Amino acid sequence: MKKLFSFLTLFLVGSSFAFAQCTPAGNMSQTAPHIYVDGVLYNSNVSHILPEVISGIAYEVTLSLLAPTDTTFAEPVQYNGAEISTISVDTLFIRDVEGLPAGLTWESYEGLDYVLAGEATCIKISGTVANSSLGSHPLTVKVSGSGTYEFGLSTFEFSTDDLVASSNILDFDNYAIEVVFIEVLGCTDATAFNFDPTANTDDGSCLAVTLGCTDESAFNYNVLANTPDGSCIAISLGCTDVTAFNYNAAANTDDGTCASVVIGCTDVTAFNYNAAANTDDASCEAILVGCTDATAYNYNAAANTDDGTCESVVEGCLIVGSFNYNASANTSDGSCQATILGCTDVTAVNYNAIANVDDGSCESVVEGCMIIGSFNYDATANVSNNSCVSVVIGCTDATALNYNSTANTELNPTNCIAIVTGCTATTAVNYDASANEDDGSCAYVLGCTNPEAFNFNELATQNDFSCIAVVEGCTDITAFNYKSVANTDDGSCVAVVEGCMVVGSFNYNTAANVTDNSCTEIIEGCMEVGSFNYNASANTSSTCIAIV
Repeated sequence: MKKLFSFLTLFLVGSSFAFAQCTPAGNMSQTAPHIYVDGVLYNSNVSHILPEVISGIAYEVTLSLLAPTDTTFAEPVQYNGAEISTISVDTLFIRDVEGLPAGLTWESYEGLDYVLAGEATCIKISGTVANSSLGSHPLTVKVSGSGTYEFGLSTFEFSTDDLVASSNILDFDNYAIEVVFIEVLGCTDATAFNFDPTANTDDGSCLAVTLGCTDESAFNYNVLANTPDGSCIAISLGCTDVTAFNYNAAANTDDGTCASVVIGCTDVTAFNYNAAANTDDASCEAILVGCTDATAYNYNAAANTDDGTCESVVEGCLIVGSFNYNASANTSDGSCQATILGCTDVTAVNYNAIANVDDGSCESVVEGCMIIGSFNYDATANVSNNSCVSVVIGCTDATALNYNSTANTELNPTNCIAIVTGCTATTAVNYDASANEDDGSCAYVLGCTNPEAFNFNELATQNDFSCIAVVEGCTDITAFNYKSVANTDDGSCVAVVEGCMVVGSFNYNTAANVTDNSCTEIIEGCMEVGSFNYNASANTSSTCIAIV
């Protein structure tokens, strides 16, 4: 019976410990119904033993399959009342691999249990078999398919799952797998460093796992480690001196490149740039061009780079219009003199000692009294001869009261006053308002002349400094608030009221202002004589209880 597969290509991929999914073989074709076994072409109807399985050893083999686009059955099959010999393939389904010894499993390509017409797929059989499964194990690859067939002039769908008598028409049952025992010595401890998954007999060679960095080129290579733990650190060359200028915190191996810290200005454009410095100390100064000659006229104290503009100092007067202005000067020497017009003839009456330019105004000297209003004023004089006599107006009569011996000019009519003797003191009791010359006859009444004083004397004409200030207050010596220093009663006297002044006392007197030490403590009790609880000492009544 012709199989639906054009080829079943079988390859022994090899034993492995970390199995990946299978990959279909790349050398399959659809020229004939044959199989490939380890590259050798076999007839598809010949039974074939797959690579043997060694018990206790990991096993893996891949079966590669190529789905044809159409096929012809070796014998016609009955399907829905029609006899079918040829179909067009749509999809093949891999249902199962039956007969695998315990420990072996199968999986399809990329987890898919189907393959489309004209495409390749594969089955991976893998696992480990125990000695209990030694021997030969026939295998059947269960396959079903779907497609279309033509009957008459029509096309119909077809599926092997609908076949009753021939549902296994697509199965591959010409394979077997044998499990044998071959002693393979090695370390069988799966936790050991040198565990050998191909070994089935332990030879005592197991080595304990020692974790660490096993990379000899790593910074932290561990010669005792046999199992890498992912801790390897790559060697990072650099300066490891934390005090160095070029200290590299990421470096773990010193490469001898450390450079000492040199502090200074690192700005190449700065005035004080230090080519040897590698650490800036914020001391950089910007270049400021100008004249740096301290003796020059245009010296710039802020400049640090000379620009060749220095000018020599030329002192002189810089004020244009000055008498001694110097157009060549650039530095004032304080010698400027203002242009002063005037008479420069030292013999002239109007000679001006500060004038430096004569204006033709000189005048000849005429001496005399030049003070207008003077007794001997000379209007023609231009130079004083210090002869001026002031006009002194006054009485020139030696017998007059107001005779002035220095007067040289008397008013007309005369201002002389005749002498009248008498008392001229206005505070005297015999004051004479008509007298203009005191004759020593003045008489006075002494006393306090301050009307606000306590002892003011309205008859006194002359203060004798005996005034006493008014002190108001209570002047009643018997009063409660008597004020001994008061000399003027102000009506504030309060009469003395004696009594108990202790608040809370039985006989407290709110009107008292002088204590008489009579305060009595409040004693509450029954004050009704004959009561059951009568209290003879009580002075404040409380509840009485009648005698029953």
